[in-house]
Amino acid sequence: MSDGEQGIDYGQLEQSIGVSGGATPYMFAVTSGSLPDGLSLDPSSGDLTGTPTTLGTFDFTVQITDNNGFTSSQPLSINIIQPIAITTLSLPDGTTNVSYDQVVATQYGEGSENFTVSSGSLPNGLNINSSTGEITGTPTTGGLSILQFK
Repeated sequence: MSDGEQGIDYGQLEQSIGVSGGATPYMFAVTSGSLPDGLSLDPSSGDLTGTPTTLGTFDFTVQITDNNGFTSSQPLSINIIQPIAITTLSLPDGTTNVSYDQVVATQYGEGSENFTVSSGSLPNGLNINSSTGEITGTPTTGGLSILQFK
């Protein structure tokens, strides 16, 4: 199963328990262990939905019963991690025609961050590295920019 993030809808990952063989319809049930608080298993579709509220690794076993009463079980695990957070609250002012280099800092990321400016725009001459969050370049115009990062 894919990692989930605390406080983030797990359904957006479109996770469901896969099945092959047997006769439909299937019934799904957690028979041992437990799902993370806030998640549930749809007994008829096998979809995992909800918003996890607790951090940690959760081990559980899912049993599938087909229309003929045959069963199969599979142990599974979901890791719920802290969602990434941007910790940079403001950036220092730049000066027109003077090189600029600042990093948008994060915490709790797992190394696959993708930085984008989600609102506003960087001043002309500056760019953000989508992998590192580093804003570099030489601003060519003065003015005020209000940015929101994602």
